[in-house]
Amino acid sequence: MRNSLKKQVSALLLTVLLAVSAWQWTWAAVSPLTEENVYNAMAALKSEYPEGMSWTNGNRYDGTVIYWDLNMNGWAKGGLGCAGFAWILSDAAFGDLPATVDRDTGSVRVGDILRINQDTHSVVVLERDGDTVTVAEGNFNYSIHWGRKLSLSELAEDPQFMRITRWPEAEEPETETETAPSAAWVEDDGIWYYQKSDGTWAMGWEYLDGVCYYFNAYGQMLTDWVQDVEGTWYFLNTEHDGTYGRMLQSEWKWIDGYCYYFDNNGAMAADCETPDHYQVNASGQWVVNGVPQYDPGASIWTK
Repeated sequence: MRNSLKKQVSALLLTVLLAVSAWQWTWAAVSPLTEENVYNAMAALKSEYPEGMSWTNGNRYDGTVIYWDLNMNGWAKGGLGCAGFAWILSDAAFGDLPATVDRDTGSVRVGDILRINQDTHSVVVLERDGDTVTVAEGNFNYSIHWGRKLSLSELAEDPQFMRITRWPEAEEPETETETAPSAAWVEDDGIWYYQKSDGTWAMGWEYLDGVCYYFNAYGQMLTDWVQDVEGTWYFLNTEHDGTYGRMLQSEWKWIDGYCYYFDNNGAMAADCETPDHYQVNASGQWVVNGVPQYDPGASIWTK
């Protein structure tokens, strides 16, 4: 199945993912969630991201949440340059609160991310005074800048203006509800995610329509071998045959030339006799008289 080095790497990867997952779930918004506290959380980063610090599209930040981009008509998350910096400040204030999107300049609040200049630049709102907002931004003349003032009435003239807000009381526009269903599979560059009906993203083991899948700390559906913290191995189907990502359960499977048995919980049998009276070795491979049986023609391949 795997040589000892690959097992060690897989175990280390799972440990890191579990640690990141635990960290994500404890990354909450400022409390209480007020505009003053949101401003303070963002302003506290001035020492780490000072005025004039170099910041270009070479700087990337992925963000904690996926949102529906009205201009792309698709899902987005974090970004390069100005978008990445805006999401750094936003996550510092709002943690893992979900994001909703509209084009309403009248509802702009402290902490909102604004897409401006015909969707070519992102800023985050530090203060609002009537029609004027004070913003922080990255990749402004290739650097970090705090304190530029913008007119909301002028921004409203931009047909591609977009407000991304994390405030809980913000309601998602009706068009958003029609366009982006709340419970659905989402594919991005070959990676699959699942957004549940409550708007959160599937993480860890999830049963969906009676099938078990595993999602890492970033919400990405995994395939191939996965080992839990107790050392038990599971296999998530790598074949694009309508069962991609499904956890194997109560069945035998030829993988990388060897045959393995997975019980009704999906755990790989190892160093034992299977319920149908076959022997498997410590690596889970079916053996006859102690010899692992090898059949490359009957196998799926992960290497």
